[in-house]
Amino acid sequence: NFIIKVVKGLPTELLEQSLNFEYQFIEPLLLNYVSEEKCANKQFLLSHGIEIIVPMLSANKMVGAICFGSKITKQEFSIQEIEFLSSLSNIAATAIENALMFQKLEKVNRQLDKKVQELNTLFAIGKDLNSTLDIEKILSILVFTIMGEMAANKILVYLENNNKFELVINKGLSTDTLKFTDGEMEGLKKAVAGLDLARLVSESDTELSSWYDLGIRAAIPMRIQNNNRGMLLVGP
Repeated sequence: NFIIKVVKGLPTELLEQSLNFEYQFIEPLLLNYVSEEKCANKQFLLSHGIEIIVPMLSANKMVGAICFGSKITKQEFSIQEIEFLSSLSNIAATAIENALMFQKLEKVNRQLDKKVQELNTLFAIGKDLNSTLDIEKILSILVFTIMGEMAANKILVYLENNNKFELVINKGLSTDTLKFTDGEMEGLKKAVAGLDLARLVSESDTELSSWYDLGIRAAIPMRIQNNNRGMLLVGP
């Protein structure tokens, strides 16, 4: 499928609509002389005054198309004009392909830069966390790092104690809203036990529905030697 990205002299409602060119054109097509089998969108294009489709070729592959309506003079396109439009389209196709490739490379580089930054942050945090045996200081470093890196406003940390999970950190929520029933805490315990990786908390998440109502949107297990010893809950 091809997506309409630019329109001139046509309704802007056409933008982002898809066109299905089942066949790969290698030469310009005059719509009045082509079958609907070869151009499934023929009637749609004709209804908007399009008369000629010029393929945009790059390495003999159709990567796009430019569709033209009638000339202001109402005269038919000459062979020389069609050849000129075809050459111009192919030059544009190569330029667009290069631009798209450059965008992809930029995106990959940004992702790599972000990953390097994350690794550097984790390394620095790891040093800070391992420099103390004070649990409160460790949790404080953890919470402020999350707030700084993710701009999270709601953070809850539960730690296992005698087979129960106790709330040890609360940032951004009123303590009055954190009074849960035994059933709700049992649901939290089940959620922790069944969690191997971080996951999003949804409205249909029965075990964590009470926390979802408080604005929690992510649940992250705190694991030691493949055992979950706590739960980090985060919300925007």
